[in-house]
Amino acid sequence: MLLVLHGAKVNAGDFLIRERGLEILRRLRPVQRLVIHPRWEPVDPDLFDSADAVVLCGGPGLARRFYPRVFAMVDDLDAHPTPVLPIALGWSGIPAEYPERFKFSRRSLAALRAIHTRIGWSGVRDELSLEIVRRAGVGEVRRTGCFAWYHLPSMGRPLHSAERVRRLAFTPAARRRPGGLREVASLLRRLRRRYPRAERYCVFQRGLRAEFETETPTRERLATAAFARGLGYRVVDASRDVGALKLYGQVDLHVGYRVHAHLGTLSRRRPSLLIAEDGRGRGQAVTLGDPHDLRAGADALADAVDAVLDQEQKSRWAASERAIEEIERTWPTMRETVEQLPRGQG
Repeated sequence: MLLVLHGAKVNAGDFLIRERGLEILRRLRPVQRLVIHPRWEPVDPDLFDSADAVVLCGGPGLARRFYPRVFAMVDDLDAHPTPVLPIALGWSGIPAEYPERFKFSRRSLAALRAIHTRIGWSGVRDELSLEIVRRAGVGEVRRTGCFAWYHLPSMGRPLHSAERVRRLAFTPAARRRPGGLREVASLLRRLRRRYPRAERYCVFQRGLRAEFETETPTRERLATAAFARGLGYRVVDASRDVGALKLYGQVDLHVGYRVHAHLGTLSRRRPSLLIAEDGRGRGQAVTLGDPHDLRAGADALADAVDAVLDQEQKSRWAASERAIEEIERTWPTMRETVEQLPRGQG
């Protein structure tokens, strides 16, 4: 039995990571039973000890308080010999713009060092995360990419490059910033002007309701949704609903700030343009060879997005092609990392 600790709570992107991680584990370990458990809740020691291994299933878990805040696991990891394999973990993105300043807490460092004594190597999802873990000196680490990179039915398939954008998805920013609402409104207007006949969707991956409070206050999300509807966008609340993300396999283009909307679209071989708003976005842009370096808060961002879309459409979405090539190249590392897991009998 494999015990899989996941971070799916509200954000549809976290549900996507969990779904794709489970699909990969089922593909590569078809005999073993998978037991899933929220990463933020402590694990019963008997359950922990009865597992063949524990899988830390992706997400931005490389935070200062990796243990026991992000991954609660069990008290005193040294007393529980079950192997723990972190796969596709990413830097939390804080402090934004300064990955070199990031440091794990003392307990987190001790936990990571204990974990790495029982495995060959761990996996991280991007180049910035790779640098952070290597700098911490906890053990061997390799870049597997994010679980969300891998839509298994699409592996080996070419990019879907439509002659005309008939269906467009846009994802608003997650973080609150001065001028952020104006920036998003400007992008919504620009995309409507550029693609006036397209079906346009504005997707909120963490939802709209007050119970789903996020970095962006509810009133700002509701204001963005109302503005988008006024421009003819269909508003989609994708919170807690990985099924809503199938939309990204049906669009001709995604533009927006949400990393896992970007990855969900690319994984289904559709073009996507990411606007990075913190280290999580930057990590993916660097890793997937994005040449455009679009960043939230940049001057005249709507103009820059428009210019990049001109360039990408003329090149038949060369940046997305490059990203997909990197995903395909990295798959063997993901597979080899998973194949370290002990082979149990159920």
